[in-house]
Amino acid sequence: DSHRCKAHIVDQRDFRPEELRPGIPERDMDWLAADASSASYILAGSTKEHPRTDTMTSKLDISVRPIKSSELFELALIDRLCFEESVRKSDIEQLIQKLYNGHGAAVVDGVPVGYFIYELLEDGYEILRLCVDPEFRNKGVGKAMIEKIVSMLNNQRNLVYIDTPDTLIGAHLFLRKQNFAAKTLKGDNSTYRFFYRKHPENS
Repeated sequence: DSHRCKAHIVDQRDFRPEELRPGIPERDMDWLAADASSASYILAGSTKEHPRTDTMTSKLDISVRPIKSSELFELALIDRLCFEESVRKSDIEQLIQKLYNGHGAAVVDGVPVGYFIYELLEDGYEILRLCVDPEFRNKGVGKAMIEKIVSMLNNQRNLVYIDTPDTLIGAHLFLRKQNFAAKTLKGDNSTYRFFYRKHPENS
């Protein structure tokens, strides 16, 4: 079935990116092969199949929990499908291991379909990375991740923000829908800072 993505062990001898996610542009094949060439990776769940969205008629059962080391490669693939300036598995690994960083993965049927990484600040959280598998957009995945971050706010840390290029209109609309306000950064009119502040009376 061309819509399915079976999770399995891959290495530089048998790695076929197009088997993991049909429709990956040819320009990405070398990138994916390079990321897999140094070691073998077990993709999320080892026996799980990528959930099908074409047959989903009811609301998705989305859970948000910490990222597992076994799914870093799949998250890097999702990142590549979302951003031109994407990160590799090793980049995600370094980010989640930093002392003041936190992270989470949105999961459907045991398979990650999005992830976020944030930095803990004195007054709140800066979202460093947030992306959703394109096949699962507009299905509540991004909202579930934002709600998870916002749920951590309190009177001491009451702010969440994320810097977003002015070209990512879809991200702007999504963040506005999650009640984030926006302002341009001083000296940089090409980037917007979207922020959400929890007021004491709402805690």
